[in-house]
Amino acid sequence: MPESADKISVLCGCGKKLKAPATAVGRKAKCPACGNVLTIEAPPPPEPEPEDDPLGALYDLAESEKQAAESNQIDDSPHCPKCGQAMTPGAVICVACGHDLRGKAAKPSKPVSTKPVIDLSKAKSEKKPKDKMAPQGKFMVGLGLSAAFAAAAGIIWYLVTWQTGRDFYLLSVLIGVGAGAGMQIGQKGYSNLGGVVAALVTLLVGLGIRVAIVLAFLAPEESSAHEKALEKYDSRVVEMMVEENLKAAGVSDPEEATEKQDERARKQVLAKLKTMPPQEYQKQVDKADIEELTLYEEEKLAKAKPAENETQEKQLHATALAKVTAKTAAQRQAELKKIHATEEEEAKKANESDEGPSATVTIGIGFILFLIFGVRPLILIIISMGLAYKTASGSISG
Repeated sequence: MPESADKISVLCGCGKKLKAPATAVGRKAKCPACGNVLTIEAPPPPEPEPEDDPLGALYDLAESEKQAAESNQIDDSPHCPKCGQAMTPGAVICVACGHDLRGKAAKPSKPVSTKPVIDLSKAKSEKKPKDKMAPQGKFMVGLGLSAAFAAAAGIIWYLVTWQTGRDFYLLSVLIGVGAGAGMQIGQKGYSNLGGVVAALVTLLVGLGIRVAIVLAFLAPEESSAHEKALEKYDSRVVEMMVEENLKAAGVSDPEEATEKQDERARKQVLAKLKTMPPQEYQKQVDKADIEELTLYEEEKLAKAKPAENETQEKQLHATALAKVTAKTAAQRQAELKKIHATEEEEAKKANESDEGPSATVTIGIGFILFLIFGVRPLILIIISMGLAYKTASGSISG
């Protein structure tokens, strides 16, 4: 039987042949076999049905209408061309499979992790175990206490020197211990940075206290009363009498005399010079002239013919002494005056040719630096810095 005028055949891509009303042309329908959504188009002119089955088309059409009515295959909503699921009008991405109608590949959804979820807020709130050796306090507090403790130790060193009049540079070790302990207490722990800073504090405080001690006690006290009083006497006579006084007190080498011994000897010499008759003082001056000229003559004789043994040295001295004593006091003074003038002229020329500081300034600076950076004080300062570092860095713990 020929196909009804109000029904059309639709062929799906899977090969399934469907029947639909003629009024459904242009609409979409879902294939009951594969689920694919297709657009219903007008069929080509119908071909005559086989004569042996005139009712087959009617049966197929009736069955198709029945299935379409039962499954609601024909609707007006858009469907995903990939999975066939219904989509919201105007949507471009299928929420079921992620297919993009614009032709872009949808990003695959992230697989759900099976790992346990960690609550970071709880993890942050939980306190980590503290390192008892690590600093728990503020570094600046440690720096302040380090400087304060080191200064206190330096003051103790200064006061001991002031009370005893002796250079107890061994006490500089207290500065290192104080600087390291102050840093450790202030920062409430140990660190390499704290050790380095404590060592630097030790160096600065130690040098500062050392300079103060040198200037206050070890440097020559030119402003003392007896020193000023001795300036009006011949310095050669003063030094000669001080040396004799020290030897009488049991000090064989005047250079080994302590500051108090030297000061006591000078006070005694000053008292003796004040009561000494002029004739006696002049004898002391003549004696100093003879000794100075004798040394000068020995140098000249030694340049001409150096002494090779002790006997020749004694002969050299005796010859120089005899030559000097043969001169009158006036001749000796005139010769010494000439020698001193020549020495002053040579020193003046040397200072003018020297671009650096004068010899006096150089000697003075060298003397002060020697007192400050003497071998033993310098070693003690280095040891103190090491103690400060170890105490503050944790190498030494109580």
